[in-house]
Amino acid sequence: MTKKQSLKKVASLFILSLAGLSLIPRLSLAQDESAAPESSAPISAQSVSPAPLKPTKKERKKKRSHKNKKSPSTSGAVAQNSSKTFDKEAEWRFLSSEPLPRNKKEAAGLAKAMSFFIAANPTFPKAPKAWMLLASFHQAAKQNKKALMDYLSLIYEYPNSSEALEAQSNFLTLAQKTLGRHLKPGWQNLASPPQAMNKEERLASMLESIPLYTGGSLRKVAEREFRRFEVRFPRYPHSDDILMRLAQLLESDSQRHKAIIFFREVFSAYPESLHAPKAEFEAASLYRKVGEYKSAIGTYQKLIEDYPQSDRVEPALEALSSLFSKLDQWTLAIQTDQQIIKLYPNTPVSKKAFKNAIKASSEMSDFSGEVSFLVAFADTFSQSRQAPIFLYKAAGICYEKTRDPARAEQLYQRYLAYPEHWYDPASWWRHHRARHRLSVLSPLENQGSAPASPNS
Repeated sequence: MTKKQSLKKVASLFILSLAGLSLIPRLSLAQDESAAPESSAPISAQSVSPAPLKPTKKERKKKRSHKNKKSPSTSGAVAQNSSKTFDKEAEWRFLSSEPLPRNKKEAAGLAKAMSFFIAANPTFPKAPKAWMLLASFHQAAKQNKKALMDYLSLIYEYPNSSEALEAQSNFLTLAQKTLGRHLKPGWQNLASPPQAMNKEERLASMLESIPLYTGGSLRKVAEREFRRFEVRFPRYPHSDDILMRLAQLLESDSQRHKAIIFFREVFSAYPESLHAPKAEFEAASLYRKVGEYKSAIGTYQKLIEDYPQSDRVEPALEALSSLFSKLDQWTLAIQTDQQIIKLYPNTPVSKKAFKNAIKASSEMSDFSGEVSFLVAFADTFSQSRQAPIFLYKAAGICYEKTRDPARAEQLYQRYLAYPEHWYDPASWWRHHRARHRLSVLSPLENQGSAPASPNS
């Protein structure tokens, strides 16, 4: 074979190989078409796409979020199918047809369910019957005080119902077993609601009467009932009266911290109330009793700022002076005493303030201040038995501690100018001592020398 023939043979083989490569896709497409079912449409070469790339993490997360979201039409349909209307008649049939509870837990559970039902349906036509069942459940659960409150609620809310008379009888029977005999006149009156009042006023009078007639016996249930009253009648104009009564009830029942909350609610929620100054004073006094002195001081000061014309300002200032003295804050105590003396001159409270200021000055070793308060007391209350005694003490401080002989001589002379101190057993000795010191001071004063020693 010549060289030329061999080149032709190689060229023909190359062309055949190219032709074979071009036929391979067509053969595979023909195989796919033969393998597909007869009903499927023929797939064109243009429809064949390369294998999709693997989605990224961000794309997968986005796909999942879209999958979790429901279309508006679907969610609306689901909500429509899942919504159910509460049938209070069916609920009432269930609660009223239940057999008597077998134990306390069953009774307490039924009572709770009935309480929710009554709270949700206050205008239900069979509400009086519901209250009677609730009271029976509470009695079965040995919760007699709650049962008493149930009967009272029925009596005051539905006084014209057929169940009201039965509720009165049950209340009196149960009260005789539960409440003390000393409260008998009170709960006898409590069982008779006032006439010529609307429902709101009747229930308010009930809440006001409970602390008056039962003391602390129904404290917890009355507190719960008042909260329910606030929700039902948020615009009742005399809620502060009820709140004040309950706060006083808690205080008398030694529930001091709870009483503080109620008192604070009075002057915070009803600042224009006539009870506000008293409530603020009572809250501060309770803080003082439980040992929270900083809160007591802050509340007393707030009272003085908020209601400067109130008659509670005077005892509030006295309490502040006492608290500052208890905490050894003598400067603040003296400032408070000076405020009392200025606001209430020539009164017993100012006399007490003078004495407190004298004591505070002595504790601070402020001898000049002590002398000033002693002399001011004698000037203000010159007819007091203590006036000459305070002058004598002031003269002694000037003679012994401040070393002011001129001032000491003047005060001793004023002391001796008082009439016979027949009312003071030690007056003779003081009188003699004052004369002796005056005899010592006069020549020393003329010579300009220092006074004699205190023991002279």
